[in-house]
Amino acid sequence: MHKEQLIFVRNETIKLQQRTLPADYYNQIHLLFAQAKDSQVFIPIRSMQFLAVIDKTEVMFVHSVRKQFVCVSWNHFKPQERETLTDVVSYQCEIYEQEYLDVMLRLHGEFLNAIQLFKEKQPNPKPSKVTSLYK
Repeated sequence: MHKEQLIFVRNETIKLQQRTLPADYYNQIHLLFAQAKDSQVFIPIRSMQFLAVIDKTEVMFVHSVRKQFVCVSWNHFKPQERETLTDVVSYQCEIYEQEYLDVMLRLHGEFLNAIQLFKEKQPNPKPSKVTSLYK
């Protein structure tokens, strides 16, 4: 089976921000990637006409108008810095397009909503039956 290759282009970073994600949010992203059969997970954010691409090291956001250009990326996640699994996770946000400087606050919330929708649409695992074996 032939897989389609997608190539994303980035302009130079115009703004770099250190940000944090709530633990639950980071954990959901991490679990989605861990459960993926491919090396990326594609999450449509329909309300903003973005596509989030989750891979091993980052989350890239591309807009439907310029599909091959990364507008924003979240990378350099540092879960190892937290003391407990419920602590926030710091990361670096890179913005590559001037017009997307103001979308970060909305992107956080809408991406979380899109993850929830994505998870709801995934097929449920088949129920298991546990059989006890006695001697």
